[in-house]
Amino acid sequence: MLKTVPEGSYAYRSGLRVNDVIREINGRKVTDRAGYWTPYNRLAAGGAVELAVWRNQAAAEVTFAKPSGTETLNNTSGTVFAGNWSLSVNRGAGDLADDVHYTTADGASASLTFHGTGVTVLGEKFSDQGSVEVFVDGASQGLVDTTAATRQVQAEIFGIEGLTAGEHTVQIVKRSGQYTRLDGFKVTG
Repeated sequence: MLKTVPEGSYAYRSGLRVNDVIREINGRKVTDRAGYWTPYNRLAAGGAVELAVWRNQAAAEVTFAKPSGTETLNNTSGTVFAGNWSLSVNRGAGDLADDVHYTTADGASASLTFHGTGVTVLGEKFSDQGSVEVFVDGASQGLVDTTAATRQVQAEIFGIEGLTAGEHTVQIVKRSGQYTRLDGFKVTG
């Protein structure tokens, strides 16, 4: 169920409303968040998004084009987590949607499969952070130091542009430090 659909947002302008229950996306049944976000993230920019929704005790349809340009996705938008991750909500620190996923386990990973030409990983930089290794389509892009003297939320941890238009996967793996925090992604269509 959609808990918020800000008036004036692309979702609102496309016809989605608070309390809508998305039952299908492009003919595929939706039973959880991943059931929506996985096929959505794999659509090319401009691709048709056809939703079957339940609204006010009746079936309805909402159709729109996936936005082009750069789209910001929260950490819960189709991310696949492996290892021991937790979700911290209502931190009041300025996170996207006021939440972050975090891990203390070296080797824990988070990945997002998307359709586009570039991606930026958003996380946190702070003194209790460490290094993450970033992979794009299975190839290591090296270690990224996420330490900083002062807390930086929605920080750009890693970014890459110029990928061939199509489906790609970005993955971060915690390698050191007390925490790794993931806030979201910016995907360029």
